[in-house]
Amino acid sequence: MKHDDDDAATAATVEHNDGVATTATSAVHQEAQASRRGLLALFGAFGAISLAACGGRDSRPEDDSLQRSEQGMLGPSSNDDNFFPALYTYPGNLVQNGGSWQGEYPRLVYVFGFASPGDGGEGLYIWDPDSLTAPDASTHAPSGVLVVQPNPMPSTSKGRFRRVVDGPVNVRWFGAGRGLAGVSDDAPIQHAMDAATEIYFPPGTYTLTAGVLTSRDNVCLRGGPGALIIWDPPTPTPDYACAVAVYRNSGTERVQRPVISGLSFLARGGPNGNSGSIIQVNNCEQALIENVRIQWDSSIQSKPSQLDGITFAMGTSGSICNCVVDGIPKVGIYLSGSGTSNIRVADCEVMRANGQIGGAGISVAATDVQISNCHCHDNNFGIVLAGVGTGQAPIGMAKRVRVTGCEFAKNHVHGISIGSTFPNFSPYDIQLHGVSCVENGSNGINIDAGYSVLVADAKVMGNGVCGIAVAGSGNGGPTQGVDIIDCVVEGNSRNDATTAPGIGIRCVNDITIRGGSVRQAGTQLLGIQFLFGAGANSNIRIHDVDVDNAVLQNAFVVTWPNAPEAASGHFQIAHAGNPMASTFAAPVGSQLIDTATGNVYLKVSGDSGPTGWKRLAFAS
Repeated sequence: MKHDDDDAATAATVEHNDGVATTATSAVHQEAQASRRGLLALFGAFGAISLAACGGRDSRPEDDSLQRSEQGMLGPSSNDDNFFPALYTYPGNLVQNGGSWQGEYPRLVYVFGFASPGDGGEGLYIWDPDSLTAPDASTHAPSGVLVVQPNPMPSTSKGRFRRVVDGPVNVRWFGAGRGLAGVSDDAPIQHAMDAATEIYFPPGTYTLTAGVLTSRDNVCLRGGPGALIIWDPPTPTPDYACAVAVYRNSGTERVQRPVISGLSFLARGGPNGNSGSIIQVNNCEQALIENVRIQWDSSIQSKPSQLDGITFAMGTSGSICNCVVDGIPKVGIYLSGSGTSNIRVADCEVMRANGQIGGAGISVAATDVQISNCHCHDNNFGIVLAGVGTGQAPIGMAKRVRVTGCEFAKNHVHGISIGSTFPNFSPYDIQLHGVSCVENGSNGINIDAGYSVLVADAKVMGNGVCGIAVAGSGNGGPTQGVDIIDCVVEGNSRNDATTAPGIGIRCVNDITIRGGSVRQAGTQLLGIQFLFGAGANSNIRIHDVDVDNAVLQNAFVVTWPNAPEAASGHFQIAHAGNPMASTFAAPVGSQLIDTATGNVYLKVSGDSGPTGWKRLAFAS
């Protein structure tokens, strides 16, 4: 079937009945007639030396005639024999007509395209008469692109055309990016990735429907400004389908130092069974994904449930830098378990990851991870730090994770979620430094399960329920060793009709809240509150927290009806108010200084006086 997109190609591939060549063919002949010596200028002095090294016949000393030197370089051919409209397909192409010289091959030839003149496949080839190198053949280009065996030539015959390559190979040399209706670019891009290590995508649009894969060490896929890959898999999409995958199987030596840089992706489909990704990096060491943009096609309303943006898994290490992921339904940047470790994510933006399952900007179940200066907004969850598993087998947990200087804003559920989907498999050694969690739909920071969690210098404001919620009854087991240091927790409880606290504590052991402020602001009327749960709060320490603009019983710790107070720990509080006239709860031994009167109060028991507080009297 003929399409409008094919008009130019059709016009370029037929001759008129009167034998006059079309415009494209005429241009090729005019270029050829201009000067064979111009072809030498394309090759350059360095290329001339390389050509001589190939053993080409008729090479002459410098004092020979110009004509003999030219013939020695180009071969004893007519002008037209050094120029071809295309490598494949076009009438008069190099591959099909390359055997017509009967052994008198030109030393240099120039093709004006891969399948037709001007399609981006133009390039210079040199004849190597002694070569038996196998061509870089594929079903897409069976005689090769970088090493070409002309037809009809037996594979045992000597002689190959070698493409002159100075730098990365260009996917257009292999026929990609021609924009033919109904024709994807999987085959030519895969051919380029099989043939070389450094691959360049010039500005233009490329379509993938099956995806491409490489396991080469030091592979580099680099896009020029405006290079766009459309990921348009079939429906239903196969499980685990990926647009670009770099991996070797587990148990084998890892792929070394792969790079994907400067490419943009537009996603139009994905799997609904088992997860697939736009970029999947498995079993790789020192991988680098940088300056990549991934976006869901907003014209397609129905999204797949199991499509991630960028995934590091199966023992991968490396960096993800300066990337944007927009609208991918499951996870924007996923750092999976199974030995994945030593990863840095920096200066990335992830937005609108809000599909049916998960919908997290960033999800981490890996070890030794640093995440800095990232912005996650308008997702279901801003970031998830988790312990995960399937059946009875744990897969991976977030361990030794540092999140620094990031913003998690306007996400539909939590800004930061720390927890586990697998019993007794809690995230461990988590540090949040200088993060901002603002205007998220539920809690700014939600900790359901975790050991040794530090939240320092955080700004947690304007969230729907709690500013920071810490619970020890989650699926992952007890939560303990949580430090909340110098944080600003104000103006939360925007969406909670029952009035949520700035910091809520439920069934937690070993938590310290020191410095910073948990102040009444806007809808946040409660400061720190013990919430009801099946377990005790123990070893709770609250020191030097600023709550000066709140009434006492709402400032620090009040207990939800029937919720356990802190069974142990210590509070050291300065506040304008008398705890004996309030519902203020604290462990025995805690101290309060009434800043309005200078009176000092000591909690001596759980039932002495209204709340067990005693005012200390000092001898004058």
